[in-house]
Amino acid sequence: MSRVSQFAKTDAAYIDENIDLKPFYKYSPTIEGLLIALSDRRSVELNRVVLRTEITRQYDGISTSALVSDNIALLDRNNTFTITTAHQPILAGGPLYVLYKILNVINLCRQLKASSPNDNFVPVYVIGGEDHDFEEINHFDSGTKKAIWAIDSHGPVGRLATDSLQEVLKEIEEIVGSNEISRDLLQHLATAYRPGRTYNEATLEWINFLFGRFGLVVVQMDNLAFKRQFEASMKRELLEQISSTIVADSQSKLLSLGYKSQAYVRDINLFLMDDHSRNRISLQDGSYEIVGTEQTYSEAEIRAMLEQEPNRFSPNVVMRPLLQETILPNLAYVGGGGEIAYWLERKTQFEAFGIPFPVLIRRNSAVYIGSTTEKKLQKTGFENEDLLNGFDALVKRYLHSHATNPDGLLEEKQKLASIFEAIANKAGSVDSTLQKSALAELAKSIQGIEHLEQKITRALKQKHEVALKQLEQIFAKTFPNDSLQERTDYFLTLLSQLGTNVLDDLLEIMDPLKKEFLFYTEV
Repeated sequence: MSRVSQFAKTDAAYIDENIDLKPFYKYSPTIEGLLIALSDRRSVELNRVVLRTEITRQYDGISTSALVSDNIALLDRNNTFTITTAHQPILAGGPLYVLYKILNVINLCRQLKASSPNDNFVPVYVIGGEDHDFEEINHFDSGTKKAIWAIDSHGPVGRLATDSLQEVLKEIEEIVGSNEISRDLLQHLATAYRPGRTYNEATLEWINFLFGRFGLVVVQMDNLAFKRQFEASMKRELLEQISSTIVADSQSKLLSLGYKSQAYVRDINLFLMDDHSRNRISLQDGSYEIVGTEQTYSEAEIRAMLEQEPNRFSPNVVMRPLLQETILPNLAYVGGGGEIAYWLERKTQFEAFGIPFPVLIRRNSAVYIGSTTEKKLQKTGFENEDLLNGFDALVKRYLHSHATNPDGLLEEKQKLASIFEAIANKAGSVDSTLQKSALAELAKSIQGIEHLEQKITRALKQKHEVALKQLEQIFAKTFPNDSLQERTDYFLTLLSQLGTNVLDDLLEIMDPLKKEFLFYTEV
């Protein structure tokens, strides 16, 4: 899977388990590594009553499956552990990769239950609702059309009211189109995002509707009780600025190995937050400044605020993973390449805070390729996996297979080089400077032949214009704009075409412990 050209260097290296990355994670991303993490996690104390109580409260008023209810109740037990993924709340659930992450988490729990039947494993989806980058989460994208939630927002997106979303939902309905499958889905979407709710609540209900039958538990970390448990770590970050030096050191070491930094580490990696704002905290000359405002606090004042209102403090991308792992009895985090890359910068940070570091599992990447498109691809002589080599490689291979002389003028260039070499030797025996002149003439001749080869290639492309156009269309569907389909296409569009039963089919083929790039079509 690591050979996919769209994967970043760090991503490919982690998939291949390159030895130079091993110091940056604790456990091997294998079933053996997970079982070692399970053994280590047994001795970690956790306030399970608060966890179960708060999650139960978050589900208040939401109809869910017996399996979800059972999984929430199981969190009380010391032999229950979680497998987790996370994302910001995005309209209608987000891109395909969000769906893949969730299914990978569910699959992994099933595998662990088979390997350790006396323990319980709960799949968890964490809503990152404290983020304030509204433009990341305010749209629905079908690949060709967008519906955009155009309001003014500067605070945590999860606390936004859904009232102003109603017109956007109508736009989504127009984009998705009306058929028997989509009508049912859109009705549930409208119910989840009904007026009078927060974006977090709507997201929880929508994700629960889709994945509750698999036992997925959705958790909101924007929670007072959870922040109280994280208070000690936030206090150390405020007073000691622990993360800055540690994470920067990890980033420096990774950079020396050729891996780019993922997150910008601050002196203090916390925000001060209310319903309408989320501003960075910075230490300046002994005072705590709230960047972008005129608010300034002494050490005593900010400590008092943290003790009284810990929910006003919000971790940034550098601290967020620590909150999650403080609250949950978590064994593994399942994420994409970018997520894994920034977790690799965190191991020593976790050690400094005394928080268990999870197994990092790289989720499956996948491409939906319709049966009609698949047949067209096969007619050109290619299989699905050939798409992974990129469009240019497809064209080159197609032309090579249909050329009268697939090697071009290689043989002729070799003969010409041999002739000029003999001429150069004879000329050089008379005058050494003439040898260079002969070789220069060779270079000119080779250049002329290569120019002719380009003309031959262009003529061959014209001859096979229809087939190459078809290849181009196939590649555009599966790798739009030469990007991964999972990053651009939203999963509501897929479900509207194939129905929610496709989730069962995908769950059968998705296994994050098998490092395969998956192709699937309608069943």
